[in-house]
Amino acid sequence: MTEDMLTENGPRDLGAVARTHREAVQAYADAVEAERAAITARMESLHRLRLTTIDLVDALRAAIGRTHPGTAGAVPPPIRDLLEWLERLETMARRATIEATDLAGAGAALAARLQSPDFASLLMEVSKMTATETLKHEHRVIELVLGAIDREARKAARGEPVDPAFFAQAIDFIRNFADKCHHGKEEGILFKAMAEKGVPVEGGPIGVMLGDHEEGRRFVRTAREALDRSDLRAVAENLMKYTALLRQHIMKEDNVLYPMAERVMSQAELDDLVERFETVEREEMGEGTHERYHELAHTLAGAYPGEPERPAPTTPGR
Repeated sequence: MTEDMLTENGPRDLGAVARTHREAVQAYADAVEAERAAITARMESLHRLRLTTIDLVDALRAAIGRTHPGTAGAVPPPIRDLLEWLERLETMARRATIEATDLAGAGAALAARLQSPDFASLLMEVSKMTATETLKHEHRVIELVLGAIDREARKAARGEPVDPAFFAQAIDFIRNFADKCHHGKEEGILFKAMAEKGVPVEGGPIGVMLGDHEEGRRFVRTAREALDRSDLRAVAENLMKYTALLRQHIMKEDNVLYPMAERVMSQAELDDLVERFETVEREEMGEGTHERYHELAHTLAGAYPGEPERPAPTTPGR
């Protein structure tokens, strides 16, 4: 293991390293696909340019022939200049034909590359995340919104003007993505699977996480009620309690609960969790809902910039 893979507390989060690698592979795959699409578009545009150029040259020559049917010496200088220009244009069109042919070959080579078994296998791996990596990735999305909430809530607490629509969208995100989707997968799948492997619920880390979930729901419910009566200060107060709770909650899950799940469950069992997560998203959330809330998170974070992204937590020392 190289020195840069180590911290004072031991190995770096290998899941994060693997995720970064997969993101780089996906970026490469996207670039190759974009290149192939660009070559196809350029080839088509060159082909159209070649055809229209040849049509224009032929039409102009026919018109000149009808207007000046005499010998070349009798053609006025402006017309001779035009004929020379047409010859150059025709030469360019022929070169475009050659380039289009070359592009067609390059496009075919890229298509074959994309369809190769090795590349297809690589792309399949890109889409795979372990169960805990999936949940950690969702934590990063949730943190985008937590930062924006903190900024707007502090403004409301100071009596500064805040768009109530922001709080309405943030609460919608919390209820449907952070709670129904993310916490739903934890409570309905991960925690139960861990309990079956002997991890205690009552008095153990799972019980603590469940308690955090319930407390967070109370804060959000109270914030929604305050928003309905246009009491933005009360909204801000409860949402700031929620963000403080959830930041600590996320840290405990990333550093304690998820590593525990990876220790007590086999790889096959963890892979099964991923499939069950996908079923929850498809059947309970609906197709495209997960992606829509990802987009909403980035919209809220972009329109309402939150606090700087905090560094990824490290495993606490013993």
